[in-house]
Amino acid sequence: METLLVVFLLSFVLADCLTPLVRQMGVRLKLYDFPDGRRKIHRKPIPTLGGLSVFTAFYLSFGILFLIKGAKGLIAPLSSAKAVAFFVGGAMVVIIGVHDDLRKLSPTTKLLFQVLIGFLLYAAGYRIAVLSNPLGGEPIHLGIVSPIVTILWIIGIINAFNLIDGIDGLATGIGVFVSLNILILALANGKMIAGIYALALLGSLLGFLRYNFPPAKIFLGDTGSMLIGYVVAITAIQGSHKGSSVVALLSPIIALGLPIVDTLLAIVRRVVKGRSIFSADSDHIHHRLLKLGLTKREAVLIAYIACFVLWFFSLIIILGKSYLNFFILLSTFALALLGINKLGYIKELKLSRHKNGLNRFLTSEKPKESLGKTH
Repeated sequence: METLLVVFLLSFVLADCLTPLVRQMGVRLKLYDFPDGRRKIHRKPIPTLGGLSVFTAFYLSFGILFLIKGAKGLIAPLSSAKAVAFFVGGAMVVIIGVHDDLRKLSPTTKLLFQVLIGFLLYAAGYRIAVLSNPLGGEPIHLGIVSPIVTILWIIGIINAFNLIDGIDGLATGIGVFVSLNILILALANGKMIAGIYALALLGSLLGFLRYNFPPAKIFLGDTGSMLIGYVVAITAIQGSHKGSSVVALLSPIIALGLPIVDTLLAIVRRVVKGRSIFSADSDHIHHRLLKLGLTKREAVLIAYIACFVLWFFSLIIILGKSYLNFFILLSTFALALLGINKLGYIKELKLSRHKNGLNRFLTSEKPKESLGKTH
């Protein structure tokens, strides 16, 4: 427990001290996120690359931990090949994020790099090989689809945090809730290393949050949002029951409910509207909350409340019995539908589907008329 406290304090203090320095660097080098009046809803340029302070605090806390504790006992696994792959993968995510924040990468290029990172982590031993049945019964063996499920999980969570990061403090706050979930999950399953990772992320995010909470003085950027998603995805795998052989992802999935639902809604509405799923829009959950007349701070606080409710449900999954899981799933599904309907998504998707269907019908009628005239 002493190690857990040390890594938390180190990551928190480092992030709290480094964030103002990163912000000053951003101002000096004019590394801003400029408003566009559409998707980017801030009113003035805000320094970006705040994810660098989270990254540095997270990584440096482990370096200092080695100096304090030495590579003995509990710290020894942190120097294993599996841990090295974890840190290398995180560094790759940050490099991609920095490049995207400064010069913008195409969605295809980002996706290819994410697949490469997912493959690296799978090869290192981070695998979803068997899914434990949340309602009891025999586990589900994934067999040859295990690499696909693992890589899709990693890519999906990285991009879920990237998409939800559209308003001050939202991705950071969600990261705090999910880190707490994974910390409890890891400790409950005796996975101390995953617990250390989760606690280091928690400290880094809390140290950064006071500069990122509305009105934000600095943004995470893709650098930070993708790093949070990466660490969450990997620690959720590592912290689950029996490590890489049986993984119950139900609890972290529920805790990640808001970014997952936002991602799924983005994919569905773009498909229904006949647009690329990689195209950007200004119709995410945080945009809808603002359209209801809420301020940024009010929108973030409502999102935090939703995250807290989901976090509480996920906690029951961790500490409760399997017969409760059905009711948790049902309650989560009902709340999600209620929220989606309240924000107007269901009505809009119905209208979009009807409109696209009508357009296709009218388009298909035109060739018939022209053919009749030629004959």
